[in-house]
Amino acid sequence: MKSRVIACVLACLLCQFLFSNPKNEVLFRDSGNYIEVYGDSTFSVSGSTIQNQTLLDTLLFYNASSIEKVFPSFTSEDTSGTDCFGRGILLNDLSNIYKVTVNDSIDAENLIQLLCDDTTFFYIDYAEFNYNPITEEENSNTRVDPEDIDDELFSQQWYLYNNGNPGDINILDAWDITMGDENIKVGIIEPRTSYNHEDLNGCLEYSGGSSENNHATSTTGEIVANHNSSFIAGVTAFCKVRSYGILAQESEFVDKICDAYNSAFSNNCRVLNNSWSWDNEEVPDIPYTSSLNMENLIRQGAIFVCSSGNDGNAVRTYPSAYALPGILAIGASTKNYHVAGYST
Repeated sequence: MKSRVIACVLACLLCQFLFSNPKNEVLFRDSGNYIEVYGDSTFSVSGSTIQNQTLLDTLLFYNASSIEKVFPSFTSEDTSGTDCFGRGILLNDLSNIYKVTVNDSIDAENLIQLLCDDTTFFYIDYAEFNYNPITEEENSNTRVDPEDIDDELFSQQWYLYNNGNPGDINILDAWDITMGDENIKVGIIEPRTSYNHEDLNGCLEYSGGSSENNHATSTTGEIVANHNSSFIAGVTAFCKVRSYGILAQESEFVDKICDAYNSAFSNNCRVLNNSWSWDNEEVPDIPYTSSLNMENLIRQGAIFVCSSGNDGNAVRTYPSAYALPGILAIGASTKNYHVAGYST
């Protein structure tokens, strides 16, 4: 149970932030190498630090007071890297990204617009606010009160809120940031979710497949069940889900799984939940075709949330054990904050 909920909250909340800007800090990248600041120190905006007169005059006109490197330890030599398969890759150059501080938000906004002028500042790759993921309102001492969550079974959802004891996923802290966003869509990859469950009214956009399954419906509810005084409370009640039903006997068919992944992604699901794994006895070899398909989707922004298995051993199960950066492998724990005996 808890492994499924952790999967939901990690995936949905990692996909979204409520951004605010700090009013007077601007980030930009100088591909012309006109800025000379070093290390992690803060420098004044002057002729000694800005070697391009037009850029210097512009920064001073908009009351820029200081400039510093965003990644002071990154050098141009750090652009050579290795991916998870050991292949050489070229990484983004972070050595020439800077933060400049101006006096007020109006100056900062105008400065960003001007730096984005390709004609004058063709060597500035981009400019943006130094966005802060926590707004002033969110930074206050207000917190979701568990007494305000009136779903009838919420008191039994210890994995969400354990009354101050270890073992939960700190859902109240997560809900202080957000309870979800209807623009965030989760694809459920397992037998079809029931359309008729009242706790899913308005949350379930699509449910395909010929066979409904209680496990799929339960998984979907853990993610998006309405906060409506009935049944359970979903982790991200304002998100949307699409259920791509695969029959139990099809869970071993790689092409069926890939079809479900691709269909979900093409319908704007960027979080793909997999509360299943291939049976190691029935599928002794790692399905390579699936990993290639998943890697393509990950490179386009998908996150795969996968069960690590329920066999209670150290045997790797797939797809959770693919060596890909966009996979969250989720195990299970108990109310007493121990690894569940059945968790792989």
